[in-house]
Amino acid sequence: MWIFHHNWTLPIAVIALPFLLTKRRWVGAERALFAAAVATLIVRLAAQHLGGGFSADFHHFHESGRLATAGENPYPPRETPTLNPPTFLPLAKVIALIPDETAAPWWGLGIVICSAACTWAAWKALQSASNEAHQDAEPFPWGLAALVLLSPPVNTAVALGQISALVGLAIFGGIWLQNSGRPVLGGLLLATATFKPGTLIPALTLLLNRRGVRTFIGLAAGVLVLMLLAAPPSRWVFLCREELVRIAECEQPGRVNDIDYTTGRDFNEILSAGRIIQGLGVHDLQTRNRVERAVVLALTLALAGAAFSAKLRPPAAIATAASLGCLFLYHRLYDCIILAAPLYYCSTKSLQSSGARKIAFTAGVMAILWVLYLPGGRMLGSLARWSTDAGTAGRLVQAVVLPVAAWLLVFIIVLIVADEFVHGSAPRTVRFRRMAGARHPNSVRAIRSDSRQPDAPERLATATRKTEKSESAEG
Repeated sequence: MWIFHHNWTLPIAVIALPFLLTKRRWVGAERALFAAAVATLIVRLAAQHLGGGFSADFHHFHESGRLATAGENPYPPRETPTLNPPTFLPLAKVIALIPDETAAPWWGLGIVICSAACTWAAWKALQSASNEAHQDAEPFPWGLAALVLLSPPVNTAVALGQISALVGLAIFGGIWLQNSGRPVLGGLLLATATFKPGTLIPALTLLLNRRGVRTFIGLAAGVLVLMLLAAPPSRWVFLCREELVRIAECEQPGRVNDIDYTTGRDFNEILSAGRIIQGLGVHDLQTRNRVERAVVLALTLALAGAAFSAKLRPPAAIATAASLGCLFLYHRLYDCIILAAPLYYCSTKSLQSSGARKIAFTAGVMAILWVLYLPGGRMLGSLARWSTDAGTAGRLVQAVVLPVAAWLLVFIIVLIVADEFVHGSAPRTVRFRRMAGARHPNSVRAIRSDSRQPDAPERLATATRKTEKSESAEG
């Protein structure tokens, strides 16, 4: 795709990153960069449609909505069929009410808005999950969010009309609503994340708590409503079967989701655990799929166990689930907007740590930005073709270099989990503070601002000791 071949935003990320990894905040400049990133997406979208551009995936969604409205099969055999589950069909029906050429630019604008909102919702989800929510207000990381919006995956999603930002917004928004005491509403919002089940499933491990029961109830209710709007219950099995058949067809040699190095057409844009398994020498499609499903299932169950047993604290669990969500079965690089959560997490840990931990989490930030900004494009495709006849060197390239994005996501997951197991005894390590500026009644600043109360000196002394103890533990 053209955006991967002309990555003009990479120099911006390289220049901005050193400033974003310092404790000094350049809030004004960061906000300007964020506004420029949103404006860039809008301008490029307008140029695309004014120049007669074509939002390929939106066209497929529109066609599926038209077929579903007419009572026909919305998953007809074609080169690039719609692969989203039946819960997506109600939205497809709505957009099919408007002519394709008229609806496409407005759909793209909606994707831009969802992309910006997703970067904000990721931060709110981390904040709501943190034990430090009562601490002093800290500004939203405008600069890091801008780097996410300027990245090739987000630009490509907007150009194609893909729904990855909508799904990310639903996941992070649902988690935030659950943690804010509105679990049923959060579950209803999560129902829209079923548009991409592979992204949602790892995030469901975050609901394994007391509030999660009501969130699951809301999720089930939302899915039921979407399915009823999609088709009569008598057609549900047919629709699900047709979708699964189309998915299997697209994985065949030479098809759009084939990742084989000799026949794959767009394999360098596909991001999944299967890329690693393929690179390690498992070339048979059925065997590779079985191994991949076993691996991602084991990783998801391990994440669920760690989250349920509180071995992973909520912010770490959110960052891990988002990283795993990009590896869970089939994804493309345009789904990577959910990496905003681990990017914020690793950046915050880097700023709050020192020594080896600071170096490790700085490397985590660099790894996420590598996934976002250096997908490979034609260079990776040429290297893949060379590797097939290059003997041992070619096999090494296939195992390590070609699936580098997938390996980097594995590194991020291992980094977060390992840090939690080593340093998880500290009561508070990552501070994602509320933006609203609300103060906990027993925080140091709140007590100082209310020093007229008779017990203020005692409360201040107690709060100061707790703060010093926490900072000592973090060190």
